[in-house]
Amino acid sequence: MLKNNLSVESETKISPDNPIGEMTLILDANFNFIDENWSLDIDSPLITAKLEKEEGID
Repeated sequence: MLKNNLSVESETKISPDNPIGEMTLILDANFNFIDENWSLDIDSPLITAKLEKEEGID
């Protein structure tokens, strides 16, 4: 589970120098959308990452 970290100082801003991740779009030869891939920096102070067990899975 990923949640935003609201306890981070307000002076911390998302910027090109301080990204929280990147998104890659997968397009076909006609530039039609196929898929997207997200890479998030879970070490960013703006993100709180927590491992959580999915319901119904043992």
